Amino acid sequence: MVVPPALDEDVEALRLKLEAVGSGAPAGGCTPAHLKALAAAARGAAARLEEDEIRARRAPRARARKPARADSDSDSDEGEAAPLDADLVATLRAEGAARFKDKAYGDAAKAWGKAAKHLKAARQPDAKLSAKLLSNLAAAQLAEDKFVAAAHNAAESVAADVCWWKGHWYRGQALLKMARNKPPSLAMSERLEQAIAAFKACRKAPSLPEAKRSDVDAELKSAEALMMHMTSVCKQQ
Repeated sequence: MVVPPALDEDVEALRLKLEAVGSGAPAGGCTPAHLKALAAAARGAAARLEEDEIRARRAPRARARKPARADSDSDSDEGEAAPLDADLVATLRAEGAARFKDKAYGDAAKAWGKAAKHLKAARQPDAKLSAKLLSNLAAAQLAEDKFVAAAHNAAESVAADVCWWKGHWYRGQALLKMARNKPPSLAMSERLEQAIAAFKACRKAPSLPEAKRSDVDAELKSAEALMMHMTSVCKQQ
């Protein structure tokens, strides 16, 4: 993605000002907390732009690998969608549920992961079912303490259906568990900020059962308390 000229100029001007502050120039009302928040936002924006660039570089190669279809009457460069086997998805979903109930979390994750991949390959999958399979996968990974993978798949669940509360719930839990019992740092603070945002989104999800609201509130308070503690410790350092 190309940065608009005006934004490009603003970024350059900000860089020069920060370099001046780093060299001893007056900071005005700017505080270390302001700069840390700015740095976090910059890293997030940079990561997004890098992902866009990687996708842009891969696209021509992907198109070059796809064989031409002589009978095609479309200019689209997308390959043909895989046929959806609804029975296979249902079987894998049930298998994952059975394995999870038996606490065979690795097997449950494999079954749900296969079902989610098959559904995704159909190009126009059932978004609500995709969200449920991905949140189930995140739950199994959480049970195995695979917090990074769980956070990723929970985020994919939210992307499939933002109204599905379990996607937000498991994402918040995974991020919170990543930050617990870790030394205070900017990276941990960022994860806690994301966890707090996930729990707040979970509270607003229309699918959230009333009986689960207290659990979400408890985890939100826990994340906020840990965030306050980390902030306090960082200020003392």
